[in-house]
Amino acid sequence: SLNLPSPSLQIDTGGKSIHSYWIFNQPISPEQWRTLQTDLLEYSDGDRSLKNPSRVMRLAGCFHFAPNNVPNEISQIILNSGQRYSYDQMRSLIPQRQQAEVQTPNLPLLTDDVPLYQCLSKGDRALIDGGAPQGERNSKGAALARNLIGTAARLTHLGHRFAREPRALFDEYCSCCSPPLDAREAETIWKSATKDNPTATLTDEALENCIKSWQRQSRVDSQQAPVNGSKKQSVTGDSPQNGDSSNPFTSDITATVTTVTQILQAGLTDYEETQRLELLLRNNTVTKTAFNQIVSSVRSQLDDVQPSDEIRLDNLINWHNAKLDFNQALPSMAADLLHDAEILNIEPIVIWQPLMAAVLSLVGKRLKLNVESHSVPAIAWTATVLESGGGKSRADSLVLAPLKRKQLEARKSYEAQVEAHKHWKEGDSEECPSYPVERKYMFEIATIQAVIKRLSEQKDNGVLWARDELAGLFKSFGQFGKGGENEGLECLLKLWDGAPAQVDRVSQGDGFIVEETALSLTGGIQPGMFRKIFKDPEDSQGMLARFLVAKANALMPKRVKGYCRLAEKLPPFYDWLENCPMGVVKLSKSADAYYTKLCQLIGQQAWATTQPAIRAW
Repeated sequence: SLNLPSPSLQIDTGGKSIHSYWIFNQPISPEQWRTLQTDLLEYSDGDRSLKNPSRVMRLAGCFHFAPNNVPNEISQIILNSGQRYSYDQMRSLIPQRQQAEVQTPNLPLLTDDVPLYQCLSKGDRALIDGGAPQGERNSKGAALARNLIGTAARLTHLGHRFAREPRALFDEYCSCCSPPLDAREAETIWKSATKDNPTATLTDEALENCIKSWQRQSRVDSQQAPVNGSKKQSVTGDSPQNGDSSNPFTSDITATVTTVTQILQAGLTDYEETQRLELLLRNNTVTKTAFNQIVSSVRSQLDDVQPSDEIRLDNLINWHNAKLDFNQALPSMAADLLHDAEILNIEPIVIWQPLMAAVLSLVGKRLKLNVESHSVPAIAWTATVLESGGGKSRADSLVLAPLKRKQLEARKSYEAQVEAHKHWKEGDSEECPSYPVERKYMFEIATIQAVIKRLSEQKDNGVLWARDELAGLFKSFGQFGKGGENEGLECLLKLWDGAPAQVDRVSQGDGFIVEETALSLTGGIQPGMFRKIFKDPEDSQGMLARFLVAKANALMPKRVKGYCRLAEKLPPFYDWLENCPMGVVKLSKSADAYYTKLCQLIGQQAWATTQPAIRAW
């Protein structure tokens, strides 16, 4: 009834449709194809979303899965005539749209199909774009597959059509991995994911927000597409000449947006950022007004808090129900940390708590996090709440053994220098060398006065105070005494944020002052003792607020064979940290927006509570 020639190829999709293809005898431009395809869909009342030349169609010999993961029949070729047609022949048979319609600017075509990619979390999109390294490919691939399948099913349930099949995006991830996942391994991961009752990463509200954001951006992109009225343009876009096939203005804007985004994401200082933007404008064909609009638009997008960030904020604020996802928080070390936790038969957080404090103690005063209003020192006070026999000592042995070896070596070096100093004789050198100072990596049993004295000798180095049982530390400060107040404890609390410390003695020469401190603290404590120590509901001294507390569960005793990977990797890592260069760490645009939102929400909750302890925490 359409008076079209017999298709070159027809494929039964195994569902409810048959795809017909007319194959050309000569290549044509994408613009010619897009215009002709659009006219064909209007003429045949077909699916108007099939206007993307890059769209992946059904592949003969393969199954297509419905959103509920139920496979349709296998796709198969039902006609293969071998016929080829010229562009002019098909153009003459397919009616063109009305003149008034085709004279509109050649804008990007919008469809009702939201890209499935746009409905994923930032982490999932990063995996699709960049893959994962060896050792993480399977675990991250499995999580991504579940999220893809669950998101596709949820979009269908909500009544939204989407572009790109979940499996196609998963295959992109597999090809981007280093090394790429082979087809058999990818198929195994995918099949396993389909059986795990997968759900969407984002909530329904977040998905709706993603769709609205994509639709708004699509409209903005369409409105900003340039119209070259001074040049001759083809009326229908099906001319092989250069009229519409390569619009230099569109290319310039696209390239400008990409470069502006890279500059704004680079974490530059204000003057460096301004200089690079001005240099880009001088060497650009885009007008200054359009350029400023691009910068403003990109900056606004980078400063937005994404729906996935809102979900992470909710999870973070509900801290008592949260577990740290090491694959997200520490991707470079997650596989080793999880492996060693299994070998030691403990929860991974039991390793993480002393590890974080140890790492920051080695960084010392060399690095600070600049959040503009103030700088955050490399200091962490961590406490692991765990029953006796839960494995805290095993984790400490793994994490702290390299530090203890460093301390033993430093002590031997110090003793040798002291001995040399004793035997110095006048005339051996021009002047008597200064009395040697021991490099301190760790404190275990020490008084607060001794700790402050040693800190004053460490220059840019930090020190870790590690106690297997924090109860012993607090007991030494008289925390169990009447009133719970003690001068030593007050001195310790002042060191939490790297504040200066001063000790005065009767003899002026015995006193000393530390301009800046870097003392990290870690240890374990049993639940009953935790309640006894932190019994003040108002936390009047702010002691509990200074600790990062993790409640770990003891695992059923069992024997696990194997060796800890971190035992070999931590020593060289610690060496590197100890010699890292001086510098300042700044938040990226997206991280800064996330941090601002986090402070705002937690601040609102703190302001609303009547408990001083909760407000401080």
